[in-house]
Parts: sequence; C-alpha cells; structure tokens
Amino acid sequence: MATAERPSPRGGDLEAGLLEGGGSSDFFGATVAELDAQTQRGFIRKVYGILGAQLLVTTLISAPFLFVSKAWAEDHQFLGLICSLSALAVIIAGSCSPGIFRSYPSNYIFCAVFTVLEALTVGFIVSLYT
Repeated sequence: MATAERPSPRGGDLEAGLLEGGGSSDFFGATVAELDAQTQRGFIRKVYGILGAQLLVTTLISAPFLFVSKAWAEDHQFLGLICSLSALAVIIAGSCSPGIFRSYPSNYIFCAVFTVLEALTVGFIVSLYT
C-alpha cells in the first residue's frame, strides 16, 4: 500500500537536510532512531540507493576485466596496485579530515572516486583469477 509523502513541518527537504529559506537542518547531533519515521525512511532509502549505485558501478566497471588476458593482467599489475593504494588514500583523507565526507558535494565526489577505484581494483583481481 503506497503512502503519500508528507511535507516537512518546518518546510524543505528533510532527506537532503535542507530547510525552506536555504538553511540547513541540524541532524548531525541526533541518531537516526531519534528522528521521525518519515526522515528515517528517507535516510534508509538514500543509503540503500547509494549502495545500489555503488554495486552497479562496480559491476559495470569490473565486468570487462573478465575478457582481459591473464598475461596482460600480470604485465599491468602495477595499475591494480595504484588503484588500491589510491582508494586507501581516499579513506585516509576522509579519516584525517572528516569534514570533506560530511559536506555536499565533496561527499558524493569522494564516494564516486572511491567506488571507481575499488571497481578497478576488483577488476584487476578478477582478471588474475579467471
């Protein structure tokens, strides 16, 4: 049974953390369990949407590596190592400066860069074991 989306009582897009007038809501101090049911559903929808997109991109990028010859993959192992170390560097950058993962649009940019680097790493691993 479909339910109608209720607008935020304060106006704006709660899922994006935006209020009418351009202000930002202050949900960083609250846990998801403390928020209202509509915001919880929006958060879960957003998290699973991002996860699904990451899995799709990883599959699409790493699938062509199935058709790469093992000799080519062994000759270019350094590219896989560069990708995996670069993905680690993205995680370290986010750990050292957590603000870049909490502000829009840098959080989406870093998520996309990490996803592509991990997909390439998976692709190189797959090419070595097929």
